[in-house]
Amino acid sequence: QYASRGSLRNVLDRYLSLDLSFKCSIALQVASAMANLHSFLPDPILHHDLKTSNVLVTSDWTIKLSDFGLSKIVSHHNIEDTNKNNNNNNN
Repeated sequence: QYASRGSLRNVLDRYLSLDLSFKCSIALQVASAMANLHSFLPDPILHHDLKTSNVLVTSDWTIKLSDFGLSKIVSHHNIEDTNKNNNNNNN
């Protein structure tokens, strides 16, 4: 889908007077998108490069994440092993 408004960075620079509820709506969309990636089954995706220039805004103000060049797909087995190692190191 084409993001006609450009990046969130461009939107924030162009529309300096966005009201607080609108900014909260954008933040909620970004948080929801990240939560969806992190809980994606069977393997979650970690973006590793979330910034305003990698968040695109469509004509209807829908947020789209972009630039997955640094992202990692993490298997649940790796997450479980990491959690076990962290728990053992803390004891």
